[in-house]
Amino acid sequence: TAKGIRLLVVNTNKRDEAITAKTRIYTSFPELKSYLIYQSPYFKLKAGNFKTREEAQQYQKFLSPYFPKGVFFIMDTIEVTPEKEEE
Repeated sequence: TAKGIRLLVVNTNKRDEAITAKTRIYTSFPELKSYLIYQSPYFKLKAGNFKTREEAQQYQKFLSPYFPKGVFFIMDTIEVTPEKEEE
């Protein structure tokens, strides 16, 4: 893990709305990992593991048409895959 950026896609108190949004991300962007978190009374759907703001901005542009209420940057602990060394 490391410090990085995720996109906050949905922040709602409706469970069905959050699950629908997670499904939409999974079907439209299968390479983008999403995280559904419950912090009473809200369901928060976060997406991505971005090291830089520039990476996150690219996906923010792609996600914005699907989520017209807004897609926001949040600082979070992200999952990092180790880089394979070239031999």
